[in-house]
Amino acid sequence: MKPKLIQKLFALIITTVFFTTGFAQTTTPLDDYILFQMKGKYYIPGLAFSLIKNGKIALTKGYGYANVEKDIPFTPNIIMSNIASVSKTVTATAVMKLWEQGLFQLDDPINNYLPFGITNPNFPNTPITFRMLLCHTSSIHSDDPIDLFTNFKYVRPPGTGMSLESFIQNRLVPGGSLYNIQTTSFDNNPPGVQYNYSNTGYALLGYLVEKISGMPFDEYCKQKIFQLLCMNQTAWFYSGIDTNIIAWPYGADSGDPLALYEKLDYPCCQLKTTVIDFSKYMLMHMNFGILNGVRVIDSTTEVMMRTPQVNLITGGVVKHDGVPITFNLDECLGFNKITHTSEGNKVFIGHDGTDIGVSTNFLINTSNNTGEFIFADVLTYDPKGISAVRDIHLFLEQSVADTISTTGLPDLNCSYLFNPCEQNLDYWKNNQTKWPLNSVPMRLGTKHYYSKNQILALLNTTTNNDASLVLSKALISAKFNIAQGSELSTIILTINAAMNLIGDHRLPYDNPVPFSSPTGIQMLNLAATLDSYNSGSLNTTACSGFPTSITKSNPVNEIDKTALSYSLSVYPNPSHGSATVSFSLPTPGKVSLTIYDITGRLVKTIANAVLSEGEHTLNLDVNNFRAGIYLLRMQSGQISQTRKFIVQH
Repeated sequence: MKPKLIQKLFALIITTVFFTTGFAQTTTPLDDYILFQMKGKYYIPGLAFSLIKNGKIALTKGYGYANVEKDIPFTPNIIMSNIASVSKTVTATAVMKLWEQGLFQLDDPINNYLPFGITNPNFPNTPITFRMLLCHTSSIHSDDPIDLFTNFKYVRPPGTGMSLESFIQNRLVPGGSLYNIQTTSFDNNPPGVQYNYSNTGYALLGYLVEKISGMPFDEYCKQKIFQLLCMNQTAWFYSGIDTNIIAWPYGADSGDPLALYEKLDYPCCQLKTTVIDFSKYMLMHMNFGILNGVRVIDSTTEVMMRTPQVNLITGGVVKHDGVPITFNLDECLGFNKITHTSEGNKVFIGHDGTDIGVSTNFLINTSNNTGEFIFADVLTYDPKGISAVRDIHLFLEQSVADTISTTGLPDLNCSYLFNPCEQNLDYWKNNQTKWPLNSVPMRLGTKHYYSKNQILALLNTTTNNDASLVLSKALISAKFNIAQGSELSTIILTINAAMNLIGDHRLPYDNPVPFSSPTGIQMLNLAATLDSYNSGSLNTTACSGFPTSITKSNPVNEIDKTALSYSLSVYPNPSHGSATVSFSLPTPGKVSLTIYDITGRLVKTIANAVLSEGEHTLNLDVNNFRAGIYLLRMQSGQISQTRKFIVQH
């Protein structure tokens, strides 16, 4: 690792201890634990996490750097360069939204929906299905991300890659430019038999979303998921985000920030988002498909996505701070199910992710409906860094979640803002206990890190004829506000310019710059700009509270309202021997009634006909059904309703 990076990260930990000594509000066992993991186990430049409880963000915080070279703190409002394979849960959600509309069956051959055929040449008569792609049994070989980054066949500079359709065709169709490179495009196992994790398989799912929906995959996700959840800092490509506030990945060999890149197989692992945005997405899944009155997927679809499809590990062991945790691991439809057998069979639903310079972890505790996730910069693929992120996640789940109160916290909805107020210089000078300095790498210039007493001395100085001191005080206030989590993306460039000027002159304590010099005038202009931001001139919300809910059209809710008139039901529930299915039609139309088991397999079609308006009932014989949970789905035009029912014998 680059020596300069080691020194800066070490200075971060030392400075944090300096700053938090004597301030109970800013030093906690959680802070101590995370900082130890960042330095003690491995050098993690920066991370942020969110803990969700009772439908609210109970705790969210950032540590270290989003950009080491520019001294940008890693906060909950920083955009991750990508969240790695946690992105697959979004792709699976998009796929299942189309499934619940009746546009395909999970066990349909995908070639029925493609303009070209994709077949494992070793098993040409065995079709690949949607289910196989979702749970990694398709026999499509995965791309090795390290090799891909090295030879740049699948990784390109932003905006220069081929389309998703071109990638799929070139990667999986004989004669394509990426077919049969490095390893075969397909495994030597029949589709549906062997589990083999496949990024390419999820890229293919993204392409299938394009073909079935008639929209580009990224646009489909934007309109059907992100906009509905007000995830305004979330996109699949750099062109859709503010690149001034991203968390840069770092290379292990040099320790330098890596060049920005995008992937040809992007639906597998390229989503860019913030901790705050992703909290909304996570809570939607915790609420079984709905957030703030907006339904993204049906609750029964969520249940299906959480249902195991393939058992991966039974009796596995992982150590958390030296204590073994035994677990079972199952692959579901986009999610993993992890059962901690040594902790009373505690069940988690989620996914983790690792990519070049990033590590992510996302888990929902189904026993108490709490959730935690972490976004972290790590130095490429070193397992120690990934282990440290996992240990932090377990510490949050085991030691923190139950102790946090959500009383008085704002709802996590479209109006949610994390610490929305920018404070002025006097505020920070007079409220030392509010300094969240575990997340402020307070370097002014290139000289050294400043202690608490040095910063206080600077803030209290009455010197007004030194441009460097004026700029430094404004910069301190601005950096405090960013570390607090304020929405300050518009001033990142100003701060970078200020840091460069201070760094050029090794200021504020050396070589004072007079007002009259060109550099002094430039510094004063920057200081004035920073002070205008800090005074709240660009605030869009009042510091005394949160804004009222944002008014927006909601096509999902309009569909839900229309669907209520169909009144689908099955009774008795649980059913034994026979059941009655009833529904009403507001207008005549074609109706399809299908039954699925909990894994999404089609069990029976009980109606597929044009029916008159009014009330309808059908008798359903369940004598030949196995005992268990089933899903009854009615499709009429664009309206789809699903009801869960239980069969007992």
